[in-house]
Amino acid sequence: MPDAPRLLSPLERLLHLKRIPMLSGLPGTEIAVIADAASERFFPKGEVVYREGEPVGSVHFVVQGALATHRRGSPVGRVGPGGGVGGLAVFARDPLGSQVVADEDTLTLELDRDALTEVLEDRFPILHHVLREMSRRGIDLVTRLRLDPSAGTPECPFADPGGGDIDL
Repeated sequence: MPDAPRLLSPLERLLHLKRIPMLSGLPGTEIAVIADAASERFFPKGEVVYREGEPVGSVHFVVQGALATHRRGSPVGRVGPGGGVGGLAVFARDPLGSQVVADEDTLTLELDRDALTEVLEDRFPILHHVLREMSRRGIDLVTRLRLDPSAGTPECPFADPGGGDIDL
């Protein structure tokens, strides 16, 4: 059985979150707010973080270890230190979710839906920054993959998982 991970100091939490590309452009004071709202979670190798078919209720930022993501049985990717999972699914309230499993012993900083909502309600600059980064990345994908934005989007079933709305 692996040793339980040690608790991270506030400075270590801040430094780990600063490595996340989506957050790296934020001032340290804003990242400190996120770091304070997050809780540490340890997942032994093989433990399920999210189950496909279930709504995602939190965001996980990987501190050490790795998480493997699958959708409809196909591998989507592997997220290691400096990466995160669940953010887009929480924002989109994706009712289908993805299968995410600890690929090795993994320590994350978790921000559940309620904590995320509170941070974004209280700190508009964080919300603005995240929306700007998500939009920039979406445009980058459309450009890089030469997608036709006028082709529309596939229909996605929408169901409120009961977690409440994230709105402006």
